[in-house]
Amino acid sequence: MFKWYRRAERCYAYLYDVLPRGDLPFSDWMQSFRCSEWFERGWTLQELLAPRELIFVCRSWEEEIGTRTSLSEEVKEATGIPKQALVQSWSLKDDLGSPKYSIAQVMSWASGRHTTRTEDTAYSLMGLFHISMPLL
Repeated sequence: MFKWYRRAERCYAYLYDVLPRGDLPFSDWMQSFRCSEWFERGWTLQELLAPRELIFVCRSWEEEIGTRTSLSEEVKEATGIPKQALVQSWSLKDDLGSPKYSIAQVMSWASGRHTTRTEDTAYSLMGLFHISMPLL
């Protein structure tokens, strides 16, 4: 899935538990964004990092909340992922092949997330580490 997100022109993240901005005072709305369950799910880590552009939409689908870049400070607060990883194209290594982020650091971003099936935790991380497993 990582490659699909990476190749997409843009991706949309549906936050079913976030109301439109006008429905709450701004500080309450921002808190609801940061506490969205979307940031706790295992598969959404690659959805967050892989696409060139990620647009968050609220419960009603009527409002684009913002992008990964425009909301990078709030996303950083919700996930612990550094802003640099959110505003630049995701890669585990820089242009010279040196690691940008340690394996431990990337694993820490996944540590508070949950998946329905235990094995999905591993599968959801494979693309971030450039690991592919061919189907037999």
